[in-house]
Amino acid sequence: MVFLKNKCILIFFLIFSIVGIDQLSKIYVLSLARTHQLPLHIAPFLDIKLVWNKGISFGLFNTHGITPWWLYIIIGCVMGVVLAWIWRQRNSKLVWPLSSVLGGAIGNILDRFQHGAVVDFIDFFLPSTPWGPLHWPAFNVADACITLGGLWLACRLYKK
Repeated sequence: MVFLKNKCILIFFLIFSIVGIDQLSKIYVLSLARTHQLPLHIAPFLDIKLVWNKGISFGLFNTHGITPWWLYIIIGCVMGVVLAWIWRQRNSKLVWPLSSVLGGAIGNILDRFQHGAVVDFIDFFLPSTPWGPLHWPAFNVADACITLGGLWLACRLYKK
């Protein structure tokens, strides 16, 4: 019973922390956008700029209309599967990456309900390479948590 209680506290803390940091960063970027302080050049390879993503990762299926209804269904199903996976986990080492993925998904779904799109703002690029300029699609803290949590999970599952 103690393990279950501690597991619930850990999961809640991880998810709440990721969602909180993600949402606070987006609130800050939106306030910068309202005061016309964007784009903000941080480094030779990094800008902060506001990008509205109505699609999925990396702007895939990004339309200029309303977010497709089927996207909400897919996201909800994936979140349900990850939550069930977390809940059934006996290996606490898998709880961390799964919670990271779920926290990121919750952060992005909150944006979809609030704004109709996800707020992306971290813009990485390499202005000159032997292949010409390279540019990574804009992303946010939630996207980073989903990606890193997924990679972490893949590494954990591969080690088994």
